[in-house]
Amino acid sequence: MDASHSDSDLERKLMDENIATGAAAGMAHAQNMQRKKNLVAEQKQMRSLSGGTAGRDNLEYFAATQYVMIKTEQNLHAHYEMYSGKTCESPGKPLFKNTELPPGVYNRVLTGNPTLGGTHPLGPEYVWSQRRQQSFEAGALDIDGKELDIDPDQLTCSNYWFEDGSFTVSRTDLDLDSFFFCIDPSVTNIFDCVLPRSIVGAVSAGADLLKLYEEEKVPADEKLTPSEISDRFNALMTKRDATHVRMETQMMESILSYDSVDITEMERKGLRYYGEKDSKDQFVVEHRQILKDIQSETRSVISSLIEPWVQKQEALARDKHHEIMESLGEDAMDTDYYDDIMRTVRDIEDATQLKHSKVTKDLIHLHVSRIQRCFESKVDRESIPQGYNAMYDGLNAELSKTENNTASVAWAYDNQLLASDLTAYAQCSLFVGQFFQDDCFSAPFHSNLQL
Repeated sequence: MDASHSDSDLERKLMDENIATGAAAGMAHAQNMQRKKNLVAEQKQMRSLSGGTAGRDNLEYFAATQYVMIKTEQNLHAHYEMYSGKTCESPGKPLFKNTELPPGVYNRVLTGNPTLGGTHPLGPEYVWSQRRQQSFEAGALDIDGKELDIDPDQLTCSNYWFEDGSFTVSRTDLDLDSFFFCIDPSVTNIFDCVLPRSIVGAVSAGADLLKLYEEEKVPADEKLTPSEISDRFNALMTKRDATHVRMETQMMESILSYDSVDITEMERKGLRYYGEKDSKDQFVVEHRQILKDIQSETRSVISSLIEPWVQKQEALARDKHHEIMESLGEDAMDTDYYDDIMRTVRDIEDATQLKHSKVTKDLIHLHVSRIQRCFESKVDRESIPQGYNAMYDGLNAELSKTENNTASVAWAYDNQLLASDLTAYAQCSLFVGQFFQDDCFSAPFHSNLQL
């Protein structure tokens, strides 16, 4: 440990700066003769960059600038409690127990210490010490306040320290390659860091769809991990290479960061072109709409991956059929599709149909899952029409009252189609006709007119 360094001292300077800036912007907090215009302007920028009163509900944009709200030890304590995930029903996973704080903790000024860095009970040297188990696992909750499913070995702080106090890495991290170091000395803020690997997450392509991509797009001599295959598939779907995206992000962040001032909403959220033109044949550039992005990317998967594969399989079946017919000569006219000699053709078509069904199912699940994630993301919801958001919220509110959280009668009550040999259209027609006869008391003639 560097005895000359003190996080508490740095926090003290920052809190004093926030106090001075906040006081200058308040009419009753500073005398007119002492109010400085530069501090008033700074406070105005602080309100914008920290989200003001609305920023607490949109921390995706403003999490990195919440420090401007910390002026006193009481403010600091309140932020610690928010970090722990505390609610009226649960204490969350706090950094420390409030009952262990000494009396008058708010009256004791947070300052540095020349040998220990800091000795205040709310100081970072104690609160964020990764040698304390409670601090090590604090805040490990999901968005619903439930504990994250983390390997117990990775949540035991003693696994990261030798007996002599030197740092090490847990055995689980070594086995899974799940621990990373930032080697860029210019990065001094955690919010300037990027994740060491892309997140595949729950919203990812299914196994059959990724397998098809690997078979059709990845060279046979190239061995890729599942994460690399997923990255390449996403690059095909979004038409943006994952490596290029990372490089573009790094270049963009060199001139634009989370705390850049005087940035418009267009610069923050970006514009898109979705292939549309107006009546004057001019390109229509509009605000990014996540649902249009998903629609375009799903179509891209169909046109660039699935359809070419289907056409290749159909050509293979035709060539095999043509080969068999030529080998039969004059007997070809008497050959039926279901004869044994045509088994190879049927096997190719059956395998194609089965795989196409699985791949299409994976794509539909991916498409719907991405749409659902957009409605649940505060960032993406802003690009979705308000009417869509209201419909989604209303649907979920009603579904919460049903069995199995679904509006499907077949799923909830195992009530499937009675006439399984009919098409969906025929079944619907019979249902509508029966409805008019039994519920509307309409004569068959009139019900036919209604259909």
